[in-house]
Amino acid sequence: MNEILTRGNALHRWKSARTLLLLKKFPVTRLQNWRPVCLLRTAYKVASAVINDRLAALLEKYDILEPQQEGNQRQHNTIRQVSCLLHVIEDAVPDPHCTSSIWIW
Repeated sequence: MNEILTRGNALHRWKSARTLLLLKKFPVTRLQNWRPVCLLRTAYKVASAVINDRLAALLEKYDILEPQQEGNQRQHNTIRQVSCLLHVIEDAVPDPHCTSSIWIW
């Protein structure tokens, strides 16, 4: 794991995946009725989880993220931010001024 972190890249074979199609509904002849699912190698998923945990610990330790940042943090979620955004939009509707928002994914 440390070697991957110091080199900066994972093994090439870890980056390959298998895509399967799962049937959502009938008829089977319609492409829209199938859902693609990507199966990644277990070693790649474990490495990704370890890297994510290490990065999250650094972000928390050095207080890098703003308090408003909710996503991808322990004991936080984006529901509160979406709720706040909805309240802002609802409050702005009666206002004759233009209201804009940006959704960054």
